[in-house]
Amino acid sequence: MIASYVCQLRRARGRAWLLVFTGAIDAYDLQRLVAYVALLDVALAFASADAAARVTITLARRLADVEDPADTRATLALEELRGVLTASSATLSVESANGDVVLRASSPVVGHSETAKGSRLTVVNRSDRQYTTTVSVGRADGLQFTPRDHAVATAAADVLNAWAASARVATSKRDRRTGAPAFYEVMERSAREAVERGAPVTAVVLLIRDAVVSPGSTQRWVAGMRGQMRPSDLAGMLAEGEIGLLMHDTTAQHAKTIASRLRTVVDGLPGTEPILIGVATRVPGLPILDGIVREARTDALNNRNTDRNAGTTREVRR
Repeated sequence: MIASYVCQLRRARGRAWLLVFTGAIDAYDLQRLVAYVALLDVALAFASADAAARVTITLARRLADVEDPADTRATLALEELRGVLTASSATLSVESANGDVVLRASSPVVGHSETAKGSRLTVVNRSDRQYTTTVSVGRADGLQFTPRDHAVATAAADVLNAWAASARVATSKRDRRTGAPAFYEVMERSAREAVERGAPVTAVVLLIRDAVVSPGSTQRWVAGMRGQMRPSDLAGMLAEGEIGLLMHDTTAQHAKTIASRLRTVVDGLPGTEPILIGVATRVPGLPILDGIVREARTDALNNRNTDRNAGTTREVRR
């Protein structure tokens, strides 16, 4: 029989818990304590993994809402992270290899006082596209972050790093820095001007799933499609793996036929199946509404459950 039992429970990032049990401990009790410590270790690991998985799903849903600008999505994701960690602040910074700030967001958006030393948790990731993503959370009450908090922050940083390094974010920020409008804005403006001139116009969105495995391919596909279109029509990259086409004096059915033919530029390449096609049309004589690109994208996504390769089309009239 022993008077005390001391063990060290090692956690992630070099942390360790020292557990001390005192009292009359016989051989049977000792075996039970050893088993208890082992089970506690497993339970803590599962709790951290579960919390990390849940925050990964939550943030992914926030960031996948393409209707919002990139900085808005990032802010909403940081709000979710701040709530999970009961933190007073959360910030995200994405920088290119030459030090340019590609994206910066914070929650809350308004300024806040600095947190006490030792109450800030920062995770830095450097992606293979040479972007550095820094996620930082702080607690004004000075409470230390637990191993579970570290696991959650690391999972959140991984999600934000993968998203922020994508062409979807980089392209939108590059367009803002250079003053050039994003291609979807060009499509929207051109569609509106065509209808005002009395000509019908159809927008086509091609969603090339898993195209992110081949960065830069989308621009090459756009160039190939542009060479087969009329000079008056438009073709451009909406995002990596997402191509937009604008066809003048073209019905929805005709545009779908043309898009199916242009799809051969991409077909047969690894990691590009299936290709989803969606269309939306504006015609003279009806109210001119923006959102033609959004409607075409939604149509493509709806086709995922009907015909995953060719897609179906519908003429949008409002």
